[in-house]
Amino acid sequence: METNELRKRAIWQDVSGSKAEKSFFEVSSKLFEGTEFRIRPRPKKFNNIYNGVKLFYNLPELKERLFP
Repeated sequence: METNELRKRAIWQDVSGSKAEKSFFEVSSKLFEGTEFRIRPRPKKFNNIYNGVKLFYNLPELKERLFP
């Protein structure tokens, strides 16, 4: 395929991801109907929530906890 043809094609990950995100938002919105709580469709507050988190900071201790 030519490069121009590829550029025009829909990327299935983007399409399916946006459908799932919309569906999640719609369902979640219905759950909160009649309450004081609201959800945001695309919150930016938690964009960097995992930055700086060291997952395996102490590997021997982690192994001991997971495999006693």
